[in-house]
Amino acid sequence: NTKRYRFADHQNKLVFLKPAEFLSQPKARDIVHLEVSETGDKSPGVQPSLGVQPSSGQRSPGKQPTDKQLEYKDNQTELAESNSESEGEPELTLPRRSERKTKGKKPIRYPDINNVYVEPVSFEQIESLPNPEKDLWLKSMREEYNSLNKYKVFTEVKREKDIEVIPCRWVYKVKQGENNTVQRKSRLVAKGFCQKRFVNYDETFSPTVKPETFKAALVVASLKQMSVNHFDIKTAYLNAPLSETVYMQQIPGFPCKEKQSVLKLNKALYGLHQGARSWNQCLDQKLKQQGFKQSVSDQCLYSKEVFGKTCYLLVYVDDLCFLSSNEKQLKWFEQTFGGMFELKHLGLIKNYLGIEIKKNSKGNYTLCQSTKIKQLL
Repeated sequence: NTKRYRFADHQNKLVFLKPAEFLSQPKARDIVHLEVSETGDKSPGVQPSLGVQPSSGQRSPGKQPTDKQLEYKDNQTELAESNSESEGEPELTLPRRSERKTKGKKPIRYPDINNVYVEPVSFEQIESLPNPEKDLWLKSMREEYNSLNKYKVFTEVKREKDIEVIPCRWVYKVKQGENNTVQRKSRLVAKGFCQKRFVNYDETFSPTVKPETFKAALVVASLKQMSVNHFDIKTAYLNAPLSETVYMQQIPGFPCKEKQSVLKLNKALYGLHQGARSWNQCLDQKLKQQGFKQSVSDQCLYSKEVFGKTCYLLVYVDDLCFLSSNEKQLKWFEQTFGGMFELKHLGLIKNYLGIEIKKNSKGNYTLCQSTKIKQLL
């Protein structure tokens, strides 16, 4: 009951033949028996583990292995199965497969360890959530839908032949507010990648304030002792009318009265190619109507003389920075543009486009991005 096996001496980098006898019944899951021809064919052999003892009376060529060279770790090798009773070569067995339950699944990464709230990725996932969480998200969607109706963003029309209709979807976001409060935001966006140029959109460029202009404005505010206030325009895009004809499918969760109806967009919905440009043109028109002059060096820098002194306005999409010399100018700005848009006063500027802004007692401004650096590290 002995057969020849190929032994590997990793320490001395030797491979030699030697008859071996199995002392116990092994398993042939990982070890496959391969017969070596008389001509000394150097086909790959099998490494025996504990429980394999060479037979006496026969000597193998090369250096005789020691007992330590025949030992292998138990967690890496197993006993080979005795094939002496069966005739012919045994069948090759497949390699051992991983039994991990998470094999093939992407790991779940947590960029913010404090954020334990789930952000749904689709409307279908909202319907599968438990009732308390589901009701909160549906309430957020209802508020967004009412806002769309308030601004008359779309009109339900009957679908005609040969018109391009783009789909839409809901986007969900959990925002962390002050005092660890949690806000669930839902926003309806159009799938602008389905638009066709010269069919339902044309130009898309929209300017934003340059970083150099923003820094120069802070220098001017520091020298002239001006206050810099931060404003945000809610649902800014919904204020901008569309010049192109765009049709959109029905909103998930809010079907129309007729199944064959589609929505004709009257305002620039988020996701459209021309959305940012339409809003910029709308805001530029409103500012010039109030007497603001656009800078030649930066299209998003405006100036106007109010109550005998010059004030400045910086525009970055829906974020506004107003530089005023006194309280009268600030109140005038809030009253004038608060009637045109849904304006939110965020107070003196502290954070603008991810840049932390601090003002010392002398009126000088300091810019830093410590939060961004911590996130990168």
